[in-house]
Formats: sequence, structure tokens, C-alpha cells
Amino acid sequence: MKSRPSALRDFTVDHRVWLLTVTALFIGAGASGLAVFLLRAIALATSAFYYHRLSLAPVGPAGSPLSPWIIHARQGELGMRRIQGVLQLAKQYGSAACDDACAAALELRVPEYRFVRRYLERSPQAPLSLRQVDPLIRELSQYRDLIQQRINFEESQS
Repeated sequence: MKSRPSALRDFTVDHRVWLLTVTALFIGAGASGLAVFLLRAIALATSAFYYHRLSLAPVGPAGSPLSPWIIHARQGELGMRRIQGVLQLAKQYGSAACDDACAAALELRVPEYRFVRRYLERSPQAPLSLRQVDPLIRELSQYRDLIQQRINFEESQS
């Protein structure tokens, strides 16, 4: 099909646009697949070299199989109870707040459970950001008018 200015308008699509669309879809799918592959490769390398196990699941430093044994060897049963206490704090205050508290403890060189617990107890919790006025919230009169229109429409149909 030959492109003629008189035959083609602004929104006319010929075979070149379809070829470009299909090519873009293949490139996008290939890039997505490559990104997933690279993320899995990073997780596998981290698990193999840092945690000494073969797994594709991404795991943070707290999930290391060696950390409980190291803490148990240094601090005994008390160290294990501290780990369980930090995990309980993460459940209670959220993992992000607990990570911040642990980072503060390490920065101040006070890696103790008591510091992390007190830090979380004394730090203000993030308030919920619920607002009564927002561009997405419509006025009640608009809902009232919509309901009235629906009632009138249904009455006229019957």
C-alpha cells in the first residue's frame, strides 16, 4: 500500500505502524523478562555468598541463618530472647520503624534491645493522614442529586 497524502488522514494506520507496535511489544516483553532474570540472579548470588545457601528468595540481613548462632554463641540464651523481642517489636510497631530504631542503635553504638524498645516507645507514631477535604471527595449535594436523578429515571421507566 502506497502512502498518498490525499488518501491518508491524521489518524490513519498503515502496516508500518502495526510493525512498529509489534516490535515495541517484543522489546518490552524481553526487557521485562531480563529484569526478572537479573533480580533472581542477584538474589541467588546473595543467598549463595552471604547466607551460604541456594535459594532464589530475597532475604534481608535479619534472615541470615548464621546470625542466631553467632548471637547465641556470644550472649547465650539471653541473646536469643533479645532476637525474639526485636521480632515482637517489629510486629507491634512495624518493620520500617523497627529498622529505623535498630539503625539508630547501631549508629550510636548501643546495640541493645532495651535501647530499641525505648526508642520505639518514645518516638511518635506516624499519624494517619485522613482528610475530610480533598479534591477527590465530592460534596454530599452531588451524591444527593445523583440519587434523585436515578430515582426519577427509574420511575419514568416503569
